[in-house]
Amino acid sequence: MSTSIGTGGTFQLTFGGQTTAAIAFDASETEVQTAFRLLTTVVNTATVAFTSGKTLACMADGTNPMTITFTGDLGDIALVTSDLSLLV
Repeated sequence: MSTSIGTGGTFQLTFGGQTTAAIAFDASETEVQTAFRLLTTVVNTATVAFTSGKTLACMADGTNPMTITFTGDLGDIALVTSDLSLLV
């Protein structure tokens, strides 16, 4: 789970040594999931979900944790990290 605070800018997700392209602070669940699934280290069954009722990846008050879920028998997997340094 990751919580991002911002009203502008971009962030990136890293998994298995690969990093997404910049993702806009106001990206939808689908946009974040698509960017994440473009990494060759990510299986297409990975899903991204926002807190119920939230529509933006980042909120000014940090009230929208996003959850990334991997399904299937993947064994131990690498940690998903985020670079929030370009959020404002």
